[in-house]
Amino acid sequence: KMTDALRAAEDRINAIALVHEHLYGSDSLASIDLQDYLEGLVGYYQATRPAGAVRIIHEMSGKTAVGLEPAVHIGLVVNELVLNSMKHGFPDRKEGTIAVRLEEVDDAIQLEVSDDGVGFRECFDITAPPSIGIEIVNALVGQLNGTIQLARSPTTTWTVTIPVRDRK
Repeated sequence: KMTDALRAAEDRINAIALVHEHLYGSDSLASIDLQDYLEGLVGYYQATRPAGAVRIIHEMSGKTAVGLEPAVHIGLVVNELVLNSMKHGFPDRKEGTIAVRLEEVDDAIQLEVSDDGVGFRECFDITAPPSIGIEIVNALVGQLNGTIQLARSPTTTWTVTIPVRDRK
């Protein structure tokens, strides 16, 4: 358990460090290309996890610029949802796919993290989660004035919607 907690803390720190790396490499210190940042974050998971049966893919459309604080929040949300999928969605190294999608829809950023793993029990309550990871996700999405939804079929899909006005 202690090893898992330390690994989770390391992943959270890396998500924050990566956003700062993108910020310093960008033309503007005021915004970050969210697509590039999330692609880098997904690449980090692929590089630091043992090669196994679970693939992580990403589908990003368009260049979406966000400020530092929203980028950190969004990166931590992706971190928690992807790692939750890896840990709970694929017990015993079952084969499968985790997908991270990002697009601008109307006046909002829509982020989707889905997996084709074992899924959640029907009694799982997103508003009273049993894990700190989902509590963190709920808090971060709330700070972005966003919404979060969980669909359980045919895949487990978390959809986070963040108003464009709150992304700077």
